[in-house]
Amino acid sequence: MRRRTFLIAVGATIVTPALAATRPERRLRLIHGESGETIDAVFRDQEGCVNDESLIALSEFLRDRHVEESKTYEPAVLDFLWEVLGQVDRDRATVLSGYRTHETNEKLRHTKIGVAEGSQHLFGRAIDVYVEGRIDKAAKAARAMRRGGVGWYPQSKFVHLDVGPVRDWTMGGVLPANLGFKNLLAPGVNEFKGPFNKQQRMEIGHALAKVQYQQRMRGLFYNK
Repeated sequence: MRRRTFLIAVGATIVTPALAATRPERRLRLIHGESGETIDAVFRDQEGCVNDESLIALSEFLRDRHVEESKTYEPAVLDFLWEVLGQVDRDRATVLSGYRTHETNEKLRHTKIGVAEGSQHLFGRAIDVYVEGRIDKAAKAARAMRRGGVGWYPQSKFVHLDVGPVRDWTMGGVLPANLGFKNLLAPGVNEFKGPFNKQQRMEIGHALAKVQYQQRMRGLFYNK
């Protein structure tokens, strides 16, 4: 796995003190949880303009590392992450998942619970992160913003952010046998403890497929 460090900065921009005070530059300091690769990039200047060089570098950093393929990221999801970090008084985050190719997403769908067929990760509109010492607060802050999708995975200790339709969910641990599957998709209900065993993973996987099919037929299924 490649290990690189990026440092991207926007050139000097002349702005008035008032403008600088109300529109600070937007900077992301990220570390990749698997490779240890880091990036420090100013992706939006004080005038609110996206820096193309930084966006390219961040898109490369958030590439699908299983196949070494990248996709240009939506600046809106970078804004979302930046604002969440500001709300919880943090200036950096650990990235667990960025862009995914269809190939990678299909593989994950067969090994992990809650990976959607049409995931927002496929379009460069989602990111999964860990925020040291603030992950639960980050999930709460993100949900309050109502900027898109927010998934809270308390057992795995990460939060999913995307700029798709506004919705939220919590997932992790064992699904009790007497709990209807519809509650697994309900915010705040499915905060379970303990690992899934093989039989539970199969049952939940079948239930997920059934629910996704039914909701797609009604036009109500929003991808994670």
